[in-house]
Amino acid sequence: MIKRQRIDLLQVGQGRIGQRLFNCLKQTKQKLPSIQLARLDHKLGLLNLESDKYYQINQLVICIAPPAILSMAAKSQFWKQIFAGLHKQVQSGQLVIQQLYFVSSTRVYDGIKCGMVKASSSTHSDSTMGQALIFAEQMLMNLSRQCYLFRAVGLVGESYPKYQTFLKLQDNKLRFTIADWQLVDQMILQIKLNQDSACGDQSSQDYHAFLMTDGQGYINGQVLSLPAWQQQVEAIKGHQRWLKASNYHSNRQ
Repeated sequence: MIKRQRIDLLQVGQGRIGQRLFNCLKQTKQKLPSIQLARLDHKLGLLNLESDKYYQINQLVICIAPPAILSMAAKSQFWKQIFAGLHKQVQSGQLVIQQLYFVSSTRVYDGIKCGMVKASSSTHSDSTMGQALIFAEQMLMNLSRQCYLFRAVGLVGESYPKYQTFLKLQDNKLRFTIADWQLVDQMILQIKLNQDSACGDQSSQDYHAFLMTDGQGYINGQVLSLPAWQQQVEAIKGHQRWLKASNYHSNRQ
């Protein structure tokens, strides 16, 4: 039997969402394992692992994004390549990942043009970026025993000032958003809920998707929510899609 070095909680990515998540995990009052940081290379995988040792990561959190300066084609290529090294580490037997948490995007649904879209809806994209993200998600599902996908809409918050202006445009386009802290809160909630099961021997593979919005739609300066705006939303769904938020719980006031 292979003796593996256990890592309880490991995070890849320290951008705007990653930094906020890392700080919140360190400060949480509920007892959690000490969180460690790691870097990910598209050829070598996780760089903090010694090549002559075997590892089990109970909870691996990935919140990365391609550099903003890249073209759309290059960003798509980023998602198709970035997990290749991690795939090699798992396939070689060096690494076992019990639970994996990944910040994705609702671009995986951008081929759905109208009607109600839920987290359980089949992914369908007509853009190169969306197709690349679907490819990345599927790869991660195969690398872990349990995979949690947080498909977020446009983010707002202190670190995301630009998207707020799009919500006020008078162009008859329905948009959705979520605050960065709401996304982070939901991720931390799942990490806490799954902490005990992450240490066990999980033989079957499974994945869970969350469609992360604030539950409202924004169009022509109006804010629509269900059930108050049910009639208007039904009319819009005939020619635009409505993104239905996954159940979201927060202790914030």
